[in-house]
Amino acid sequence: MKKFIYLCIFAFAFIFACKKTKHDPVEFKFTKVEGNSISASNGTLKAEWQDDNNTSWNIILYNLTDGTKKTISTNSKSIAETIIIGNDYRVVPIGGTKPIDTINPCSRSIINNSIIGTMPNLFQFTPTVCPTAGLAVTNISGGKSSSTEGIFGAGFVSPGNTSWKVKVTNTATSTSTTTNAVIVETGNINIPLDIPQVVEITGDQNGAKASFKIKIESNENVVVSEFY
Repeated sequence: MKKFIYLCIFAFAFIFACKKTKHDPVEFKFTKVEGNSISASNGTLKAEWQDDNNTSWNIILYNLTDGTKKTISTNSKSIAETIIIGNDYRVVPIGGTKPIDTINPCSRSIINNSIIGTMPNLFQFTPTVCPTAGLAVTNISGGKSSSTEGIFGAGFVSPGNTSWKVKVTNTATSTSTTTNAVIVETGNINIPLDIPQVVEITGDQNGAKASFKIKIESNENVVVSEFY
């Protein structure tokens, strides 16, 4: 009888240990945005996202400069669209199965402003700012500045802080440089081409943090990711 009880306990423990933990579905969130010029008048805007609730999407691409819009239907979690150099674009998703929260800015479900300019190739991206964030990045811009370097800048809002530190870490070498920022924008910072850089902004007064990753490629493509 004892052997039977022990066997039951062992079987129960084995089943419990093997039972997979149920995870909540991942909500829609843009994870990467890229911009590059392809001619004097056009560029390519790319965006990637995560979303466990939908398997198809309608992505609305608004041209805020001329008022036109385009709907892109896709079953993949990315788009690559030709846009007009110097025009301002907004990207809004619609889920094919479950509605996507595009009202709450903390959901990171809208790309507010994306512009490809000429510096010779300046890409600017504006994340959605969460109003409850202690520090939030408001815009990121970057472009190729020489055969070996790129240059980027960022703006941010930080209630409760009057000075900040901007730390840039080279992901290939793990080396970091820290810049003291006493204004709302970081200004321009030089980085090597083709190597992702982790940018961390910390408020001196209350320690609030924000970060993103940026890579400027040799072909002048600018990649912004992990902007949370």
